[in-house]
Amino acid sequence: MTYEEWLAAWEKFRVWKEDNRPEGRGKGGDPYHKPKGKGGGQFTTGPGGGTPKVVPSKTGNQQIKKLQETDPQKYWTVSPTHDTPATYRLAGGYVSFYENADDTIEIGSLVGEPGQHGVAKRAVDLADAKYPGKDQVLDAFEGVTPVYEKLGFKETSRLKFDAQYAPPMWQESFGTPDIVFMRRVAVGQRAKGKGNPYHKPGGGKGGGQFTTGPGGLGKFKLVGGPLGVGSILEGLPANHPTRVKVDKIAQSHGFKNAQQAIDECSSRIDKLVSEGSITKARRWYAEENKRCAARAKKYKVPTHVAIGATSALSPRCSYQQDLQYSNAVLEHYKEFPDIAAADKGIQGAGLGANKRMALDIAFHGNPDVITGAKRRSYYNNILFPGRTNDVTVDTRVANVLKEVSVKHADGASDPILPSEGKKDTALAETNRFVSEGAGRNGLDAGAGYYILADAIRAVAKKHNQSPDTIQSVVWLAYGGEGH
Repeated sequence: MTYEEWLAAWEKFRVWKEDNRPEGRGKGGDPYHKPKGKGGGQFTTGPGGGTPKVVPSKTGNQQIKKLQETDPQKYWTVSPTHDTPATYRLAGGYVSFYENADDTIEIGSLVGEPGQHGVAKRAVDLADAKYPGKDQVLDAFEGVTPVYEKLGFKETSRLKFDAQYAPPMWQESFGTPDIVFMRRVAVGQRAKGKGNPYHKPGGGKGGGQFTTGPGGLGKFKLVGGPLGVGSILEGLPANHPTRVKVDKIAQSHGFKNAQQAIDECSSRIDKLVSEGSITKARRWYAEENKRCAARAKKYKVPTHVAIGATSALSPRCSYQQDLQYSNAVLEHYKEFPDIAAADKGIQGAGLGANKRMALDIAFHGNPDVITGAKRRSYYNNILFPGRTNDVTVDTRVANVLKEVSVKHADGASDPILPSEGKKDTALAETNRFVSEGAGRNGLDAGAGYYILADAIRAVAKKHNQSPDTIQSVVWLAYGGEGH
């Protein structure tokens, strides 16, 4: 089969797919990017593996065709690009991007060469950096989709396979997998579905770079991007499903609505803020970044892996225990062939599920396996100190919500009562409030998490500080360890 015949067969498949997809850009339109200027906008700074090189689309296509001819069963699903020069030569493969009419970025022609790993992750990192704030879409044959699911893509629809429109290298013995359409919400997008993930103190320019005061935060470079965390109510209308659900939970604890709880927590937090507390707190995540970088160097892993393991293991343990557990994982995981063996062999490294998450990051290098608003926020805060809107809410921070909630116990259907005796039962109940509803009914975080995170962001805005600085003020005020 000549190159032109091969490309024409793929074009037949593409047209059928676009005309029959259950949802998306609609029929008859040209989905391909018409790049502005020369080279489609060469990417020159971003993450990992040096600068990806822009190459003619035919260069990538010819490599795809060669791989399909060499091993059709493995590579028959990889489609070529058509009319865009914005094909990038990555370390170990190729990828092309299309700017769709609906402002999404389509990832296409993604192929990794034999023996190469992590090409999909590098492609997604490149898309994050080249098109910040834009959702990414792609379609893939079922069976390939788990690779993309690990990177944060979620299925939106699917199309049944039709042999008469099959790609040119398909054989009946390869099966008839569905075509799955997937979408990945832009890195850093919040519950309201749009917005810049980076903190802009005082509404200033500079992409949210936090440059004032001591600590040298402006020296930190963005590598990849922050993990997506949905923990913002600000800006949501009263009838937004997320706000309605958080309001309902807040009302069960005696508040008029979530905003009342946010305002009262903000007032309590504001009393903790002083010039001295800000100066000390501003350094916390900057220093933690340096500490994780030093640990990464010691254990010969990337910095984001050290931070990812630390974040994964952080729930339900002290700061010092977290360091102990993550050091154990980073020091010893290479002694084992896989996650299961390391999980069994490494003792004293925290709760089982948390340890397995940390091991997954150590073995595969993908921090997007981190779950939960607290873990993901902690990762973002350490890797990008002073640069995101994310707030790490833990037990110490929950003390603020406890102190305001006990005042609303009378008449509440689910009151948080003052503690009696030595055991802080009120804090235990508040921690339940913080996580209440998380992962259910469309809530990305618990109701109390939304309340505390928005309260901290409000105080940060008032004092022209980053949210992680104000969170550190609270954390240190309630007994958190300094450096």
